[in-house]
Amino acid sequence: MKTKMTLENLSEFSIPLSDHPLKWKFESEDIDELFNEFEDQIIALNSEASKFLWNFGFRKIL
Repeated sequence: MKTKMTLENLSEFSIPLSDHPLKWKFESEDIDELFNEFEDQIIALNSEASKFLWNFGFRKIL
């Protein structure tokens, strides 16, 4: 049975940052210091979770 995605369990749908297609945004030398400070707060989401969060935010705007 597939787990229902909610805001509370969104981190269960994460992937390692090294596997994320936008990882290059966090690999720049210019961002290293900032990244190190906030690394524990960054959660790379899989595609399904990203779409869920996008749609959740979009519904709040409307």
